[in-house]
Amino acid sequence: MKNILIPEHRILSRLKELAREIDRDFAGREPVLVCNLKGAFMVMADLVRFVTIPVRTDFVCFTSYNGAESSGSVQKRLDVSEDIAGKPVIIVEDIIDTGLTVRALTDNLKEHAPSGISVLSLLYRKGAKPRYGGFEIGDGFVYGYGLDYEGRYRQMRDVLILQNNEKD
Repeated sequence: MKNILIPEHRILSRLKELAREIDRDFAGREPVLVCNLKGAFMVMADLVRFVTIPVRTDFVCFTSYNGAESSGSVQKRLDVSEDIAGKPVIIVEDIIDTGLTVRALTDNLKEHAPSGISVLSLLYRKGAKPRYGGFEIGDGFVYGYGLDYEGRYRQMRDVLILQNNEKD
């Protein structure tokens, strides 16, 4: 049996709300939405369909996970290709857990001199609420809706929580 934490309809509803906030906060400007691959690709795809103001998109890959555990260090695998100097940037994340990855990504983007950086994350742990936060979640490993477990299950439409017996 699936252990659904957040069903797809709630995810989409919350992303629509966040898109309306972005439309309001960035009216008259053209923010660059920077998706952190691989986990945030589904968040990004649905979010950009709900945003109505002009936006640009780019992709990066910063990771600190190895399987179901944080490695404690961040690896940069892909940097922005857009010129973001002087432009507002919104980092699009799947989850903020320890905050290590989003801090490293933010520091990296600052080197490109954007006019400002905001963070949107579908999921976040207690104490890590971003400017645009989807759902605060408790402890436990989550997967689905772009998040993986050992490279699998990104295609699941809901966010699920991994049970101990599923790790075998």
